[in-house]
Amino acid sequence: MDNLKKIVCLIDPSWDYHKLLKLINNNWNSIKDEINIWVGCAKDNGKRTKEVLENLNIPLKNKFLFPGTVRQGIYGGGKVSAVYIPKVIGNHFSLKRFFINILVEVGTLSLKLIYPKTKRIKYLYLVLSRKTRVGKKVDASELSDSEALKLIKKSIKQNPKINHVYVEGGSNAKHSIAERLQLLKNIKNVIDIPLYCGGGIRNIKEFKDTIKIADVVVIGHYFGENPEKILEFVKAIKKENYLE
Repeated sequence: MDNLKKIVCLIDPSWDYHKLLKLINNNWNSIKDEINIWVGCAKDNGKRTKEVLENLNIPLKNKFLFPGTVRQGIYGGGKVSAVYIPKVIGNHFSLKRFFINILVEVGTLSLKLIYPKTKRIKYLYLVLSRKTRVGKKVDASELSDSEALKLIKKSIKQNPKINHVYVEGGSNAKHSIAERLQLLKNIKNVIDIPLYCGGGIRNIKEFKDTIKIADVVVIGHYFGENPEKILEFVKAIKKENYLE
């Protein structure tokens, strides 16, 4: 990303995303410095992902693929500036997570062969709770702050070439990542790469609390259900002058 302290709007292609796309397209000039757009989910086979990207009328540099399947990368990898490549971590061995990371490597190789000019951004991906759709998918555990911090420190040593750490409460989580502010502060104190966070954010206060600590806050379902809130959140980040 060209600036830290950014909002990410994550568009799930399985939604009715047309109102959200219309708002982004119509207001891009006023929000472009504070926001980037990710597209991806765990359900779509790739065709709707491609459709979203084709109807997203913003510069290529602001379009990112956050794929939940290999096919999403194949369909959409040529329509974005970069694809996010996760190293999914957890505090116990999991066959499910092991095979996910193998599929990620297969998908990464496919992207490299098919779209050699598309940037691939590798990051550590930690889901803090199993009680969400993504938590079940990656076989996550309920982690305390100390457990999560220890795991991140260990994983960074094992994966020194990662771009950033992404800590997620889980897509549409019951408990917001804003409830784990002390954990976010502790992580920031031990890493020298950007910290992304997201999951369960549903109001402007939670957003302000998290963006003060994390470099990037990712918001999906809340913007999907309330597209107009993007303008409010962008206004808040401009007012507080969080951009460096």
